[in-house]
Amino acid sequence: MCGSPQLTRYVMNILDENGFTIPRATKDKIIQGLTSYVEGNASCTSWWDAFIRDQYVSEGKVLAMETLSRYKAFHASQLGTVNITPNLWKTETATAWFQLLKRQPEIPNQMSQLKQAENILRARVNFQGSLMNVQGDLDWEAQWRLFTSRDQEALDLFGVSIDEDSWNQDVGRMARGIVARLRLGHWDTTMANAWGVTQLRRFSAKFEKERVTGDTGVSANEISGTFKWQFTPRGEKKLLGWPKDSEKKNVDVQFSHIGSGKPWIHLETISAIPLKAPWDLGYKISRKIAPVTQANPGTWQVGDVANIELTVTAAADQPWVVVRDPIPAGASHLGTGLDGESKLLDRTPNQNAPATEVQGWPTEYEEKSQANFVSYAAYVPRGT
Repeated sequence: MCGSPQLTRYVMNILDENGFTIPRATKDKIIQGLTSYVEGNASCTSWWDAFIRDQYVSEGKVLAMETLSRYKAFHASQLGTVNITPNLWKTETATAWFQLLKRQPEIPNQMSQLKQAENILRARVNFQGSLMNVQGDLDWEAQWRLFTSRDQEALDLFGVSIDEDSWNQDVGRMARGIVARLRLGHWDTTMANAWGVTQLRRFSAKFEKERVTGDTGVSANEISGTFKWQFTPRGEKKLLGWPKDSEKKNVDVQFSHIGSGKPWIHLETISAIPLKAPWDLGYKISRKIAPVTQANPGTWQVGDVANIELTVTAAADQPWVVVRDPIPAGASHLGTGLDGESKLLDRTPNQNAPATEVQGWPTEYEEKSQANFVSYAAYVPRGT
């Protein structure tokens, strides 16, 4: 059987990133094989090779070139075998292109292309609060052809933020975003798990070399608080009141640290703001209440059944999204397993809109308490 260039470059990349070595003869043979693949001299082909889209052929070669550059085996002439269209490439390929340009100054127009590649990567990072996500479609064919995944793309970008000083302002949020992508303790593929461990080790080695000790203070005018790392080495949450006159003028929040290490700070503001229009923070939500059974049309009374339909429009992909919708006092859920409930009435109505426009809510699990309906989704893609 033919070998896999993409599996090969993954193995070589993860070995290089972790500082592992393999026998010289084996390494030379692998590099020779990747070089033959990039230059179109592969001696082994499969029947499905003729059906691969040109875009994936180019992307696969760029990914292999980045691996060759790690082992000092790349030549700029190899770029003549691909179409350079980084805006159209998947995120892992665009990241590999950035790394290739950074290592190989002999590439024509290297500096201008490097700046363009960095701008493309920045445009694909979406920050919402303390979370980070990666924008861009990754269909099943791309995952198969390029041996990649959504989490692997995010981890590649995280690797760039660790290395590049210009990304230091965002690297903490990116680390939180990477950890938030964990589902049941792991990322979405075996390869992503290996990269996740690798990148978080690199992140910790660069930004968390010293153990945090001592005291960290926070102040805003007359309001202040202190974190004592001796008693809470894993950090803590502290809720402080609003400083006086903060509704009339800006008030600076100041942090200070006396001791070793550099603690991470996550600051949130909680306030009651009069709502004069629908508030859009990345999600638009509409709520529709329709009677399923109603003894007196237009009037609700005990025994009536209502269907609640929530339509959520997401501006960006996001992991772990929770819907918490209150129910009226005195009302109860169907579908809780209690005797006397009607299973026929506990149903999801057919969507009127085409399936391409409206997706089902991707529930991981849900709770039906006496006060709320709560539904947890591990990953909500952009759309409705």
